[in-house]
Amino acid sequence: MNLSIEHYIAPKTLGDLWAYLHQQDTPTGFLYGGLDLFPHTTQHTPPTTWIDLTRITELASIEEHEGHIAIGASTTYTSLCHTPLLQRHAHALVQAASCVQSWQMRNRITIGETIALASSEACILPALYALNASVKLEDGYKERTLPISEYLQMTERNPKEVLTAIILPKQAIHSVFLMRGLHNNLPMAKVSVAVSCIIQEGVYRQVRIALGAVSSKIIRAVTAEGLMEGQPITHLPLIDRAADEARRAARPSSDIYSNARFRKWIVGILTSRAFQMMIANAQTLVVSQDPSTQTEDTEEPVSPHTQEETVTDTPKE
Repeated sequence: MNLSIEHYIAPKTLGDLWAYLHQQDTPTGFLYGGLDLFPHTTQHTPPTTWIDLTRITELASIEEHEGHIAIGASTTYTSLCHTPLLQRHAHALVQAASCVQSWQMRNRITIGETIALASSEACILPALYALNASVKLEDGYKERTLPISEYLQMTERNPKEVLTAIILPKQAIHSVFLMRGLHNNLPMAKVSVAVSCIIQEGVYRQVRIALGAVSSKIIRAVTAEGLMEGQPITHLPLIDRAADEARRAARPSSDIYSNARFRKWIVGILTSRAFQMMIANAQTLVVSQDPSTQTEDTEEPVSPHTQEETVTDTPKE
């Protein structure tokens, strides 16, 4: 480990943060939680000054605006799991955050540090891709918004620019996140799939399928998306074809956690199950909106850990 922290700053407001950054000339790193510190240990010249953003209350809020939802970069997984606004409009993100079963970890890990890690194995990244998320970047003078896919592919970033929020479109969207296996209870999956769409008059619209941990970056299964776009949700055999296309899009490798053949196989299983769950959720929503069928809903959201097919001829994990 080659990391020396000479200065540690913990501003309590965005104003304090900008005031410090504008007078700072040395390389600076930002801490959204702590996990995001580790990638810097392999750098030849890591930052020696670190700014802890977790005490800035403006960065730990979840706000509803006209047409979108803004999630502060220091928002913890616990907040993601228990916010009704996200449960209604970003169900896949809630499921992805809940994959960490340890409440201590959920209380510490933030959405910003997971994005900073930029690992395709991170559970919430496929969910954010499927939900068409963007990130807001600020430097105290101006701000800009980038699609999360574009942000994660940037090779050079403005050292004074801070990731302050994640922006989600507020739509009547159905979404599901499913995964297989965690790495030591960290928010990292062996394989993950997130699917989202808008169902209008029984037809798939704006289909998005994101695959995690099957490449060095998140993969969009665009061929599978095009296959489902505009098709009726009652055409169930189409789901198997989309699952096959998602499997073909995967480019996994073997490692100590799992092998490539298993990862490729499980992508199809999870994609198929995700579409089945979305259809079921959409039909349940239609029934629940009928006043004659409304009952008190006390059922907890289904954990992504439980979504595994029991089939024969399973490849060795």
